[in-house]
Amino acid sequence: TGQERLWLIPGDSLLPGTANLDWGTKRRVLKEMARLPADFVLLDLGAGSSYNVVDFYLAASQGLLVINPEITSVLNAYSFLKTAAFRVLLSAFPPKAEERAEVLAFAGAKTEGSGSSFLAFAEELAGRFPGKADLALASLRSLRPQVILNRAKAPEDADLGYRLRDISRKNLGIELGFSGFLLEDEGVGRSVAARQPLLALD
Repeated sequence: TGQERLWLIPGDSLLPGTANLDWGTKRRVLKEMARLPADFVLLDLGAGSSYNVVDFYLAASQGLLVINPEITSVLNAYSFLKTAAFRVLLSAFPPKAEERAEVLAFAGAKTEGSGSSFLAFAEELAGRFPGKADLALASLRSLRPQVILNRAKAPEDADLGYRLRDISRKNLGIELGFSGFLLEDEGVGRSVAARQPLLALD
């Protein structure tokens, strides 16, 4: 990258299929990624709730959600978290397990406003299937994303971040932490146009 000890491995969107990796390829990428000789590996994932995006997110030791101060961005982030919670529960059981069928049934029902969260469901499942659902419950409890509010224009924009925290706690049982509050910076657009890091612009 021209910056000392900073490397970039780009995803090539010009090659068909790279956005829709098969399971075997995805596992190989994750395996090789763990072998990279780096102090930190940052995965810049696209928006959306596709399984590839969610699986790469869940493979990281720490997940960070970047949201904009817009209702649509908050709703997309919530949808992503809901898919991540579902993926965590589903992957804890073998394909034909009875518990897996219950996870599918629960996820297929609307949880918003029902008074039941994904965490409450996982706790109830662990109670009925002791020893089998403990991993699912532990994995869900360990899901603690951090959130950055990006492109904010006023301190009041933080309210949308708190709204995401509240609905995630109520409907999913997932606790969010706040890692940052970034104000809108016109220099970012100039950085993209110049194809240079923002901090390297004159």
